[in-house]
Amino acid sequence: MKKTKVAICYDFDGTFFPKTILDYDFLNKIGIDADTFWDELHHFTKKMHSDHVLAYMHFVMQKVKEKKLPFTHQLLHDIGKNLPLFPGVDTWFDRINQYGKENGLIVEHYLISSGLLEVIKGNAISKKFKHIYASSFMHDEKGNTIWPALAINYTNKTQYIFRINKGCMNVDDPGVNAFLPDKKRYIPLSQFIYIGDGYTDVPCMRLIKNENGHSIAVYDPEDEKNKNVAQQLFKEGRVNFMAKADYSSGSMMEKILQSILDKIKVDSKIEDLKKHCRSIK
Repeated sequence: MKKTKVAICYDFDGTFFPKTILDYDFLNKIGIDADTFWDELHHFTKKMHSDHVLAYMHFVMQKVKEKKLPFTHQLLHDIGKNLPLFPGVDTWFDRINQYGKENGLIVEHYLISSGLLEVIKGNAISKKFKHIYASSFMHDEKGNTIWPALAINYTNKTQYIFRINKGCMNVDDPGVNAFLPDKKRYIPLSQFIYIGDGYTDVPCMRLIKNENGHSIAVYDPEDEKNKNVAQQLFKEGRVNFMAKADYSSGSMMEKILQSILDKIKVDSKIEDLKKHCRSIK
């Protein structure tokens, strides 16, 4: 019998570690206070009437240039190496894959983030994803950053859900808009799980939930504001579950994921039985 595929899609900043990518080594390297940086970015975005992510990418380039520092692929890659991951993240993917395998499921992990691809790839967990969709820069032959290559904002994150759903993984593949019957799609949306930490994930969370998949809002237990956001998303029905960002063995996150995988397994068996009944002449 053909194994059932499951897509688990994740945000990055705030989902696997507190705060954002730039709040760690990057802002230290350019010698700017985090609150000052984000406040200046907010005013810059409003002044330019710009998409937040494009403004953020330009602002980062501008700040590095002001400090007369080399803005290279290597600089960004190195920032990703030492991010303070939430408990259990380092073993999470292998444990979930094994649980899926034991239950006849093929689990695939995907990352959909407004954060910077170059930084994400600097972290060891980047190797655990089948595909990573993230904002990124163009670099010249010497590795110098020259221009934004891809900007992923809050609403267009949903595009990448459909890319995975249809199997059109490459960002330059226009086939994502072509009609494809549900039965021919790579992974049905009902077999998607989306994990994120806040309002920027709402379009993806709600899309998956509305299509009978499952969405989970995670929160940093040491950040009361972050916890309140997760509670609000749950109360408003935008997500199916909320849980502390603890990915350790035996954690609530693991229990929720295992239960969702159990349900997908049962649903798949029921669909197989229905197909059998329909085939009877």
